[in-house]
Amino acid sequence: MTDTPPSPGTSLEARGRLYRHYLFNDFLSFHYEHVIDADYGGFMCTVDRDGTRVADTKTAWYEGRGSWTFAYLYNHIDPDPRHLETARRSVEFILRTRPDEEHFWPRSLSRQGEPLQPPQPPNSNDLYGDCFIAAGIAEVARALDDDGYRDVARQILRKCVRLYDRADFCPDDRSWLGDDAPPITGMRTISAWMLFLWVGQTLLDDRHDDEVEAIVSRSIEAVLDHHFNEEIGLINEVVDHDLKHTGTTYDQFVPPATVNETLWLAMQHALRRGDARLLERAATQLRRHLEFGWDYVYGGVYMNCHHVDDNRWDHHRKGLWAQVETLNALQLLVEHTDLLWVHEWYAKLSAYLLEKWPADQYGAPLWLDYTDRKVTFEPHWTRADVLHYPRHLMHTILSVERILTASDRPLLSISFPPG
Repeated sequence: MTDTPPSPGTSLEARGRLYRHYLFNDFLSFHYEHVIDADYGGFMCTVDRDGTRVADTKTAWYEGRGSWTFAYLYNHIDPDPRHLETARRSVEFILRTRPDEEHFWPRSLSRQGEPLQPPQPPNSNDLYGDCFIAAGIAEVARALDDDGYRDVARQILRKCVRLYDRADFCPDDRSWLGDDAPPITGMRTISAWMLFLWVGQTLLDDRHDDEVEAIVSRSIEAVLDHHFNEEIGLINEVVDHDLKHTGTTYDQFVPPATVNETLWLAMQHALRRGDARLLERAATQLRRHLEFGWDYVYGGVYMNCHHVDDNRWDHHRKGLWAQVETLNALQLLVEHTDLLWVHEWYAKLSAYLLEKWPADQYGAPLWLDYTDRKVTFEPHWTRADVLHYPRHLMHTILSVERILTASDRPLLSISFPPG
């Protein structure tokens, strides 16, 4: 980093200045120098903190995430043609290995773009890469006003939903609870609905589409009406294919960080269609999962509670994404409501985030990615994030600017008390 970051201060203006510093002088400077592949296009994210390349392979996940980030940056904050070209080249790079309509993208590719695994079968759980790619293509389509790209993004989303609806989708994913967990054939997951929400809203932010609107509405209904477990008052990651609770240990598994990220997306949809009732429901669940998922000893948001009744958490680690996606949801409510608890939690989580996670306090670039529970700095790392860190910076910058420039900021009326 070439500049000393400004003090975060307490004002919105100070927050905006600080986040612009981190976006332009930290994230962009590092990624243009060390991550973006000027020769072949795309992103080589396996780098150490000093920019040393650990591997030059690329992944479907990071191509999709990176193309979305740089296209969104171009569309909303900085119309530098370099950002759009970075996103467009990534899209062209990944589309060369587009699978057929019955498979998901190969997980990883060589630097030159050769698949390192075959396309994933329809009963795998790896629709994530395809969804990230669809979001990236949709945002690039908006920048270029390109109907061809729009159609491709829409086709990928439709394929993912169709394969997700197969009864044999994800037949044996025990990655959350380990080998002792029961297999749930055709499981429904919060993570999948969250991705459908994100891709769908990226398309809808560009233009209306009844079919995409239906996918978004279906995803929100699944999360709030079917994954919600009345017995514990929390939202489960996993339910059966028919959207019923499993009657297994999965009914005790709650991922507060993923839930918070999903609720943020649901609240964006509520604002887009002026749905105060949906905003209220999502905000209520956000408060519940934030209070449930907070580490009351060391601070921060946990990623997963593996068993609610036994109080078993993933105490051994924390992720930046869990903090910033939760803060994104709070930032939205700060902008559009006047709820006291929102401001209190925003101040608490924001102070924790800026104290613990920026790596410049250790003489290193970027913010920390994954850490132990106490957020201990490790001098070496092997991933440069291309989504959660910059997305948080950009959404906060835009929200702060809207608040500062609004002559009469309307507050969405929601029915529960402000305290």
